[in-house]
Amino acid sequence: MGVMSRFERSEQLHEQALGIFPGGVNSSLRAAERPVPLAFSHGHGSRITDVDGNEYIDYQLGQGALILGHADAALTRTLTRQLERGGHFAAQSEAELSAGRRLVEAVPSLEAVRFTNSATEAVLASLRLARAATGRKRIVRFEGHYHGWTDEGLAGFAPPRSDWLDDHYSRPSHPSAGVLPAAVDQFLVGRFNDADGLLQLAGVHDDIAAVVFEPVMCNTGCIAPEPRFVAALHEMRSRCGCLLIADETITGIRFGRAGAQTRFGIEPDLTVLGKAIGGGVPVAAFGGRGELMDMIARGVVGHAGTLNANPLCMAAVDHVLGRVTDDAIAAVEHLAEHLAEQLQTVSKAAGLPLLVQRVGPVIFTAFCHADALRDYRDVVNETYPERWTQVRLDLLERGVRVLERGLWYLSLAHAEEDIQTTAAAAEETFTRMVERAVT
Repeated sequence: MGVMSRFERSEQLHEQALGIFPGGVNSSLRAAERPVPLAFSHGHGSRITDVDGNEYIDYQLGQGALILGHADAALTRTLTRQLERGGHFAAQSEAELSAGRRLVEAVPSLEAVRFTNSATEAVLASLRLARAATGRKRIVRFEGHYHGWTDEGLAGFAPPRSDWLDDHYSRPSHPSAGVLPAAVDQFLVGRFNDADGLLQLAGVHDDIAAVVFEPVMCNTGCIAPEPRFVAALHEMRSRCGCLLIADETITGIRFGRAGAQTRFGIEPDLTVLGKAIGGGVPVAAFGGRGELMDMIARGVVGHAGTLNANPLCMAAVDHVLGRVTDDAIAAVEHLAEHLAEQLQTVSKAAGLPLLVQRVGPVIFTAFCHADALRDYRDVVNETYPERWTQVRLDLLERGVRVLERGLWYLSLAHAEEDIQTTAAAAEETFTRMVERAVT
């Protein structure tokens, strides 16, 4: 196969998988992994080991879900006890009540909550609820904000330059065939941190049901909301009577128990939570103002799911929310700050234009000559992803696993030793990169 001999078993498994699964994977994004879609055998704490026996410090963390790290002993005991009692009832459980109570107590904007199996479902339910509450159809979203892979969730996510209509807006295109045009056409696509463009929409459209957004844009870069943009979100709601939907799939509990919305002064009507709240099990949630969620209770808005709030996932959520305190997140953020400083130091010493952009406990790295990125178009215009791809492969060779798009997550299991080892691996990688360029 000629990729890398150290990944021989992963290559073999991928070849076999191509005969069973389209693209050899069960999520299309995984097919793009290089040098090959890796298969893993086990993980523990901050480390993960592939089927060839290669161990990595893991900053991918199951796309951010593993807030406690891999195979956390206490969480494993909790899940084992619940499985011994039963993993699925299609009914209520005490764990469900405890998990829900913890969420409502943690996030001030949540007066009531419903559990789902994925954040994609939670987003769709929130959009349906917003349309029902307002009697309107249009949804405002932003370039680079990811809200799931569905017809509605992916509309306008990553518009190519040909879809940039002007300095403020993009055409709501969709990257997949088979999508209903009506589902895409209901979206208005703006630029993150563009307060003027957002408020212009309020004066042009009288049928806006909601504005959906990531409080911190983690799916494309790692970009914080500017204070003026936060103010524009609230003014938008006042002007046109729409709802604000904070998609905290990534940021929920990772930026503190109350999420990024509290950190940045955002007051949403509805909130989506996912990934970290379950510590690795398939679970998500949505909730918000009581009168909105009451539309579900009264049967005005439909919401169902056979596996919703199953006791296994509820036991996980209850456990994770009992462990992830604000003090614990502060410790993770301190490690992230140190890691960002180390990466900046070693790249600068090598003379490489590596941008290290950190918001709270999340880091984004990219080769870039700009000092900072403030929206999706900056990421497209200013960064050189092909250079990062090679660095990521070199880091993988040195035992450091990072997301392909340059995102770094840390967990409660990471320690200072991991940071030092990562910094040394990065220093070797950057030195080698410079040597290759010279020769």
